[in-house]
Amino acid sequence: MNKILMICLGFVACRPPVAPEELDDIMGYLFTHHPDASSSALRAGTENLDIWLNDHRDETWEGFQVSALSQESVDSLDDRDRDLTDLIGVAVGYDIPFTVEEVIAVILFADPIEFNQGDIVEYKRTIVEGTEKCFAEKSCDTLTYTTEALGNYPMGLEVQSKTMNQYRWVETDLGDVVVQRTWLTEPAEANWESINLDQQYYVVASLPTEEGMRRVEAGWVVIALGNLPVPESVAMNLAIGSLTAFKDKVVAWKEAHPE
Repeated sequence: MNKILMICLGFVACRPPVAPEELDDIMGYLFTHHPDASSSALRAGTENLDIWLNDHRDETWEGFQVSALSQESVDSLDDRDRDLTDLIGVAVGYDIPFTVEEVIAVILFADPIEFNQGDIVEYKRTIVEGTEKCFAEKSCDTLTYTTEALGNYPMGLEVQSKTMNQYRWVETDLGDVVVQRTWLTEPAEANWESINLDQQYYVVASLPTEEGMRRVEAGWVVIALGNLPVPESVAMNLAIGSLTAFKDKVVAWKEAHPE
């Protein structure tokens, strides 16, 4: 009897926390639980996300503000100290007329300079865990790599950034889902002294649909102009525009490179 009790108690202790049911909390939950040994939290989170989207599609497609990440979730990333006081978060969703597998292949194998249509002018990827090939073929469940990129923005603004990128396949009742999270490993460097991009975090859930896939993204940023934080409305509009540009780039790439 004691042995059975211990097994039951162990099962309870190892269960993932209950997945939230509102988008405002789901995206942070996916970011936080991405590295869990078990994929059960990501499975519950993405399935709840799909349920939420069925009733809130229009507002998600327009984009809106989401709660900040917890201090605990970013402290566990690495040994960098982070102040989340001015962290701003937005989320947006949209459908793409290609499968999750097709879009992942574009992300991993498309030429990044051509794919980003001038938004990125320099790019270097360094694999940390797994390979692009094994992840695309689903012979490995995870892929981790770092990037060094030089971004090109209007009015001559250039931003040099270094990021950590983690991808994970998750089996769900919806089918195979990919959850991705990314963060700046150090403050970005801009050629304008007035721009201070201190932190950026990002999580994406790619869900299969009958017509292709549904992509829901959330991004959080700490950015300032000089010593003043960028107004929330400005930062949100810029972030939403940046996130939704991905769909047009995928469609353009697929049209230019038909299989």
